[in-house]
Parts: sequence; structure tokens; C-alpha cells
Amino acid sequence: MVHRRLALIAALLAILASACGTSQESESPAPPGGTTTIRTPTAARTPKLTASPTPAAVVELPLGESSKQVVELFFSDPVTVARAVLAAGFDTSASDPRLDLWVNELEPFIAVSPMIYQIYTWANYPVGTYPNVEQFMLEFLLKYPQGYGHAAEQWLDSDPCTWPEEVQEKVIAVERSSPGQLRASVTAAIYPAWMAEPAIRAITTGAKGDYFEDREAYLDQFRCTSKGGATANRAKITWPAVSTQVVDAAVTPTPTLVPTATPTSAVETLDSPRQPGLPRELVVRYLAEKLGQGIASRNVQNRADRLAYLTESAPWALDMYIKSGYKIRMADEQDFYAMYLVIPACVVSYQGLSELHVTAFTTEFNRHWPDVNPRTMPGLAAIEEMAEAQQGELCTFFATAIETTKPD
Repeated sequence: MVHRRLALIAALLAILASACGTSQESESPAPPGGTTTIRTPTAARTPKLTASPTPAAVVELPLGESSKQVVELFFSDPVTVARAVLAAGFDTSASDPRLDLWVNELEPFIAVSPMIYQIYTWANYPVGTYPNVEQFMLEFLLKYPQGYGHAAEQWLDSDPCTWPEEVQEKVIAVERSSPGQLRASVTAAIYPAWMAEPAIRAITTGAKGDYFEDREAYLDQFRCTSKGGATANRAKITWPAVSTQVVDAAVTPTPTLVPTATPTSAVETLDSPRQPGLPRELVVRYLAEKLGQGIASRNVQNRADRLAYLTESAPWALDMYIKSGYKIRMADEQDFYAMYLVIPACVVSYQGLSELHVTAFTTEFNRHWPDVNPRTMPGLAAIEEMAEAQQGELCTFFATAIETTKPD
């Protein structure tokens, strides 16, 4: 659909805004409603590359259970639950004013946590049962929100015929109330706010247009019909692995929770590129959505081949930064590649790099593509004709973010 193509472009091109009630309602809390929004935190934030980890193995009912009343409280006031989780992580009370900065920092994830929780429930729990809310927030906020986001995206793209009828009805109820809300929430969980905002605008605008043009046709993608389902016969969805510990305390304004991780846990950094094929995959997906064709189509693959100077050299650029002393998190590899694919010149020409390693990168690059200048080569921003001012903003953000990964 049009809104999915726009969303992918917007997410991949970051700030390119221009491109970019059922029979079972009594058995479960109503899903969170309204349009997903990303608000600007009031506290100063240090830009950083955002994690996109690969989910681990699925565990049946991995988060224990919560009562319907606790879930309803969570849906109505996720900030209270978030403060309780953060308070436990810092071994303080939920009223501690020092938590305000963390709440502001995690605000986009907190805002979408009820919807990601709802998708997680639909995918993993029998109708009428609910994951333990406190445990979910510990895992989602303090460990890997992007892991849950990616798994939720896989489930949303799976064949609705694999969903129980009650779940299909509930999904349709959410999308009928607010077209695009599910996809927008997933996007907000996967991408940092500066990337998610234009993508969410594209998603919700496109979804509302499709919905009002033909409501039932739009909703068919969430039904088990001959027209429904983005991808049939998908493999089993894998969700992030979780701690076996289950928190039994009910959620109150100032509960005492036992965290499975703290905000100061060690972060594993890259010593070499781990996913060298990922740049090609990102470009192929981008071209497939842009052209409205399958990823295996000859046209998409041929065009991706023409961008080989980008996709094949992206891991070399990452290695150049690693060898220059930058401590890039393993989970940030995809974000680094996305920046390189959009405006490679910003990445290659960054002044903080070791000249020795820049020379080695340039020599290897010119050995493969002697007619392309790696310092001025065009990226996806050039394809989409991104304005120079927007490119400058993105380059400035990258420079600020990457500098935080260099040891003192």
C-alpha cells in the first residue's frame, strides 16, 4: 500500500518528511486508542544511534500473567508504570525528581508501550490472559524496545489466517478507530524519534486516505480473506528472550519492583561488521517499495546492482570507524548503514576519522569503483532529491551522535 512505501522511505531517509467494538470486548481490556504521537522531550538529550537488536527465541507465556484490572491501569496510565520500573532500576522511589530525565528520554517508547504490549498479547497469549505488565515494561524499556518492535512488525505482516478470529476482530476494531495506529506504534518502537516522526506522519496520512477511499478493502488486510494478509505462510515469529523471573506485585503509583536489568548494564560493541549483507537488504526493500514490485523482481535487483558502490562499501565504512576507535554498539549497526546509504559523503568525510584508515578505505573503494569519488558519491538522498538544508541537518545529527561513541 502507498502508506507503507512512504513509511519505508521516510524511515530510511530520516528527516525527509515530504517523502515522507467486537463480540469479545467484555473479555479483555480495550486496546489503547487515539493517534500515535511523538512528543519532544523537555529535557536536553544527547543524540545517539538507537538499537535495533535481533529478537531471540520465543518462550511460551514468558512473562507470567497480570489481572485485567492491572492491564487496564497500564493502558490508562503507562507513565506511572514506567516511573515504577525506572525507580526500581535506580533503587529509589517513583516520586524521585531525578527520574524525570529518564522519563523524558524514554517518552516515545512509553507512549507506544501499551500498543506493543497489546500486539505481544495477541501474538503470544490465549484470549482472556495478559502478560505480566511490570515484567513487560522492564524488558521493553530497559533492554530492547526495538527487539519487541521488530517482532511486532513481523506479526503484523503475518497472515491473519494464523490469528484467532477474536484477535482479527480486535485488530480491525483498533484500525477502524484509528487507521494506521498499529503500524505507527511499531515504527515508534523501532526507530528513534527523529526518524519515526516523518514515518508516522506518512503512515497515518496514507492509512486514513486508504481507509476513507474504501474502508472494507483497507480492513481486509487484517482479515482472513482471499485479499487479507501481507505475507502468507510466514515462519514462526520470534520475540525477545526474557528473564524467567516473574514479578507478582500489582502496579500502584509507587510499587516496588525487582528489575531483571538496570539502565547501567554493559553494552556490547562491535569489533567488526556483523551484518555485511544488511545494506543490500535495506536498499532492495527500499527499491521494492518505491517501485511497487517484489524484492525478487529483475527490475529491483538490477537497480540494486547499480547501487553496489553503496551497499558493498557500507561495511567497509563501518570497519573504518571501528578501527579509528569508535565504540559502536552491536545493536546500532543497522542505523549506521542507514545513514551511510542516505548520505555516504557525511560518513566518509567525517573529520574525526583516522587519516590512515580513511586512506585504506578510499584505496579499497577505488579498486572496485575507480570512476566514483567516495567523498562525493550520491546516496539515497540524491535519488529522492532531498533538500540541501535537510541533508545538512542529518549530517550534523550524525556527527553529534557518532562523536558520543568515541572514547575520551
